Amino acid sequence: MKSIKLLAAAAALTASSAAMAGAPWTYVDLGYVVADSIEDEENEAFALRGSYGFADLFHVGGSISTGEIDGGEGSINNGADTTGYGIYFGVNPAITDNMDLVARVGYNYVEGDVSN
Repeated sequence: MKSIKLLAAAAALTASSAAMAGAPWTYVDLGYVVADSIEDEENEAFALRGSYGFADLFHVGGSISTGEIDGGEGSINNGADTTGYGIYFGVNPAITDNMDLVARVGYNYVEGDVSN
């Protein structure tokens, strides 16, 4: 359950993207999240994501993340450390001048080390 909470927290990371001049879909994004649950679990995570657009139609990207969950009241363990990474390939054809269709295929891996 804790890993699901961390994945949800990591998915909710939102930070300003710094778009680089050049091809569309080229950006670097750094995020940080801190969350407390009802049972006093404390979660925090960092994530670095980026994408590189080329040929005005395709993009490749990836992410790395690390996080920590500290167990709360009634917890069966004392917490967990997590690390993960992801890579993807996508296509982004223009539908209108202001809208693109985005389709991605990728792989995500998250590993946790639970302490008792």
